[in-house]
Amino acid sequence: FPLELPRRLINLMCPRQVCTECGQPRRRITTTEQTPTRSTNGRKHYAAGTMTEHFALRTEAVVTTVGWTDCGHNAWRNGIVLDPFAGSGTTLAAAAGLGRDAIGIDIGGTFTDFALLKGSEVILHKNLSTPADRSLGVMEGLDALAAREGLSTRDFLARCEAIVHGTTVADNTLIEMNGALTGLITTDGFRDEIEYRRGFKEDIWDVRLPAPKPITPRRRRLTVSERILHDGSVHKELAEGAVREACRRLRLQNVEAVAISFLFSFVNPEHERRAKEIVTQEIQNAYICASHEVLPRAPEYDRTSTTVVNAYVGPRVTSYLERLVSRLAEGGYKNQLMVMQASGGVMTKEYIDGAPIRVLASGPAGGVVGSAHV
Repeated sequence: FPLELPRRLINLMCPRQVCTECGQPRRRITTTEQTPTRSTNGRKHYAAGTMTEHFALRTEAVVTTVGWTDCGHNAWRNGIVLDPFAGSGTTLAAAAGLGRDAIGIDIGGTFTDFALLKGSEVILHKNLSTPADRSLGVMEGLDALAAREGLSTRDFLARCEAIVHGTTVADNTLIEMNGALTGLITTDGFRDEIEYRRGFKEDIWDVRLPAPKPITPRRRRLTVSERILHDGSVHKELAEGAVREACRRLRLQNVEAVAISFLFSFVNPEHERRAKEIVTQEIQNAYICASHEVLPRAPEYDRTSTTVVNAYVGPRVTSYLERLVSRLAEGGYKNQLMVMQASGGVMTKEYIDGAPIRVLASGPAGGVVGSAHV
């Protein structure tokens, strides 16, 4: 699902030429050549007052259009490919005859932008965002588009084939640092890994460079006794009493979200699953995520930091999308809301609930993917 379906639906936002007779999309026939180029790898060597740069050979893929597919009807027009992988090539050009539209929505900190796609016609609209509840700004824009089409909002949404949504809610939460009060439960000995950052510094020569503000300060980073080895075997059983004690301490600090990241949990998630069950029992109404669900791979810092950010932005992203989905359903929209993710694909709200961090940078990603098809 996360690989194929988003690639299909993202083409709702991508105009193509389609046949008015059969709906077949017109595709480019391309050739790819590997061209060797020389580029610096950033390393420099100083000796005897001279400087020598080290270069590395790499290859670049050069794609050239050599022709186009043709169904033989010779009746092409601009349209929007709904399913570029389907043999019938269903398009919005054909869907427009059935009264079906598609809407692209992008929410920013100041404005909410809309693109209504009707066959080959694109209708743009912009209105102010509503920071207190951004779903209200979305519905206001949909009301305006419905009025522009001479329809009620309910009738307008009922004829929509799809709504694809990009949002900067997660981005703004990180920029403004106003996410959920987050705690971290991790393996003994790894409490400060989140601050080591694999030894990375923005300026390695500045000894006075201040560290970035931590999402989880040390008082909210707690450890428990457990250990999974690299092969997935259990070296030390999870100390459930220690997990409950960590929950008690986090509860006293009024945490709103808890990230759980144990060593090698992506090989054997048994301890993380049990810890998540305990935290769910001990801290009511908290947003809880485990690293094997968010980023099940090494290295350790990447997985832990991603899980912490996921917990930090999770409550705000999920609550916003819940309100938006509810308001769209009440307004008459009958299909699933599809949300952009940073990879350039789209996903449903249910898929996002497991890892809201996937919508981080989704707004800019939508623009890049759309422009690639224009």
